[in-house]
Amino acid sequence: MDRLRPPAIFAAILLLATTTVAQPAEESSNPKQSFTHKLEQSVEELQELEAEIGEEKLPLVSEINEKRRAVSEIRMRSNRLLLEKSRIRNELRQATDFNSQRASQSEFVDALLIEHLSNFDLSLHPSEDQRFRERLNELRANAPSDPAAALQNKLAAVDLSIDRLAEALGGSKFPGEAALEDGTIVKGTFALLGPTAYFLDSESNVAGLATGETNSLLPSLLKSPAPKPTDLQSLLDGETASLPLDVTLGKAADFQQARWSLRDHIEKGGNVGYVIIGFALLATIVTIIKSVSLLASRAGKPLEIDPIIESLQNGDRAAALSRLSDAKSHSAKVVRVAIENADSHEDIIDEVVLGQIQKARLSLDRFLPFLAIIAATAPLMGLLGTVVGMIKTFSLITVFGSGEAKSLSSGISEALVTTEFGLIVAIPCLILHGFFQRITRERIGELEDLASDFTIELKRIKGGEQ
Repeated sequence: MDRLRPPAIFAAILLLATTTVAQPAEESSNPKQSFTHKLEQSVEELQELEAEIGEEKLPLVSEINEKRRAVSEIRMRSNRLLLEKSRIRNELRQATDFNSQRASQSEFVDALLIEHLSNFDLSLHPSEDQRFRERLNELRANAPSDPAAALQNKLAAVDLSIDRLAEALGGSKFPGEAALEDGTIVKGTFALLGPTAYFLDSESNVAGLATGETNSLLPSLLKSPAPKPTDLQSLLDGETASLPLDVTLGKAADFQQARWSLRDHIEKGGNVGYVIIGFALLATIVTIIKSVSLLASRAGKPLEIDPIIESLQNGDRAAALSRLSDAKSHSAKVVRVAIENADSHEDIIDEVVLGQIQKARLSLDRFLPFLAIIAATAPLMGLLGTVVGMIKTFSLITVFGSGEAKSLSSGISEALVTTEFGLIVAIPCLILHGFFQRITRERIGELEDLASDFTIELKRIKGGEQ
């Protein structure tokens, strides 16, 4: 008998117990025989059960093995899918990084192309503006939304600049228009040689160097240096010609245009500048009048009082006055007043002499306050012009922005020119006022010394007579 497995033994015991419970009472008379019989039955049933189990076990084991193989295949397939997923994820990350790098490079190239287009626009000579402006505006206006088309559009601008450089290598000529000084627009031909552009009108009467003007759509022609129309025509015909060339690349011409004439300088001062110039004219007139008056008061020989005193000592007052008849200086007037009041009290003589000296002081000080007022007012007027000019500058910044320097030059010029005018007027006026004031003090000091000496002698003579 095959060795019973533990589950089979447990089943046999369970079956035996059940059979024992179910047997009738009459069979319990021979327990040993009954147990043996039951054991044999249980063993037979167990064998039958094991046979059934063996028959059913083989298909189940086969099915389990099949399931295990299927699970193993599914696990292997899952591992392969996980590896594929990881590979795809790495490729996706690499593709994302690559696209990010390409996007950055594309943005960088796009920025370079935009900067190149701007630089190309700025590098154009003013005469070339009318030649390329329409094409550049077209490239800017027709900006497609498609990135590839937009890139092609920008590359077209690069091709345009390359073509322009190729043409400029040996010089180029092209038709265009230029503005004359009086605003007349003439048609002609431009000859571009490096940074220098020459213009010759269609009738070969007007020729000149073309230069740009701020806030002007057309180039203007310089007065000097101006090429001869015949020489420029020879150049356009491909012949040898002698033409002026600006080796400073236009800086000399710009400097020449930036130089102001006296009239331009005055006009840039505005209304406040005109007022300061009026002060300057008034100060000039006052200076001339004051100089003439001081020279006139000094004219003639110095007054000699010794002969006059001698005549007074002799009692000849008429002779003393006759010596003063032709003298019109302040010293003569002081002496005349003292002689005319010689018979009066000494205090009265002193008063009339001091009064005459005071009149002389007023005469000598005449117009000096005007110079002082102008010297003090001119800088204030210059400061007023500075404030007005800065207000105008800020107003222009509001309209044109801060990038248009020439548009702001009028306000800045008025702000600076008026200050300059105010100082130019104030400094000489201050110096002249001090100079005239010193001369006046010297003249008054001379009068006081003369009056003191003469009144002392006059009092002495008067005391001797008494």
